[in-house]
Amino acid sequence: MFPYFTIDVFLVAMAFAMPLGVLAAAHVSGRVSNSLALLAGFGLVGLSIVVLAMLNHAVDSGSYEASGMAVGVFGGGAALRSVLAILFWVGCVLAAVSIFTGSLKPLLSHVARQSDVVTFVAAAVATLLMPSLYVQVRCENGWKRFEELNESTRIGEARAELLTILRLAPNSSWRGRSVTESFREVQAEYDRIEQARKQLPHPPGDPETALQQTRFLAILGETELALSYLAQFPEASQSADAALLRATIHETRRDWRDAIEEYVLSQQLLTADGEAVKNSERWQTALRGEGFCRRKAGDLDGAERAYLKLMSSAPEANHALLLAYFYEDTQKTSDAQRWLQETVRLEPAYGEEAERLWAKLTTSHFGCFQAYRQKSQPTLTVPPASSATR
Repeated sequence: MFPYFTIDVFLVAMAFAMPLGVLAAAHVSGRVSNSLALLAGFGLVGLSIVVLAMLNHAVDSGSYEASGMAVGVFGGGAALRSVLAILFWVGCVLAAVSIFTGSLKPLLSHVARQSDVVTFVAAAVATLLMPSLYVQVRCENGWKRFEELNESTRIGEARAELLTILRLAPNSSWRGRSVTESFREVQAEYDRIEQARKQLPHPPGDPETALQQTRFLAILGETELALSYLAQFPEASQSADAALLRATIHETRRDWRDAIEEYVLSQQLLTADGEAVKNSERWQTALRGEGFCRRKAGDLDGAERAYLKLMSSAPEANHALLLAYFYEDTQKTSDAQRWLQETVRLEPAYGEEAERLWAKLTTSHFGCFQAYRQKSQPTLTVPPASSATR
């Protein structure tokens, strides 16, 4: 991966640099001979490619900061992207016009005559501004994605997300933390987990070691390798824990159907083991995961059954709130309101969040029109905080 570029950023930079590159080439081509234009064209294209290759080598060798005045002089890559894209387009156009003189030179001469200072300024602004705005939005989305991944202990994917931000915008920061500082911390955690993984015996001496190796691989983002590794050890792969682990991996890969199958299998294995499933955290995890994945797969009826089964197994406030959000999302307003009431009854500390969702239900959904037609609007009653059950 080149610094300051990903495929999408590269395409955006090239697209917005093309007008300025063509304008510049149009003014130059009329003042030089065909042979000089050809030489200059190939030279500029080659120069842009060489600079990219040098920067890429600097990143891969770990000497990025030392190699580039890039960060300081080029403002975090914005100008560098634009300069390289302009050089590339000028070179391409000059080379093309020297080869296809009869058809292209009159066209470029016309472009040069019609262009003025305003045209150049507009093209220059587009060349510099639009890719920078695109990178800014992309980095903001990348930071949000990083937070989600990091909170889910998906360290390998979080590290990759930060690495992309680091290469696109080395001066980027989020919530008061620079990308270099965040990357250093994540890299340290990545190295710690990788070291712990390497210290595990191979082949594993027991099923738990095989499961732990699989967990480490999944955390490091090697999900395909994790699945294939676990499959090598039938004794370890046929347990409820293994099914839950595979389900989680499939869920992170957005393979919803495979995840559902594994979550259901884990429930069957837990039941077969004769565990007190109502008090089993693994049982609750399997039901929550099944409901979430069925919801993502579009099986709303199946998701509802899983969530209701979860609530029946463990009648807790957070599970009632989960049902309320599910019914809110599916626009079943009366059901959502009923489960909000149950949430607050079980745990008054959820009152503030429940009130926010209640207000949303009574103002946002078509299903709430019926409530407005009633003589008295139902209200959410929050019990005193002293009656909270913890």
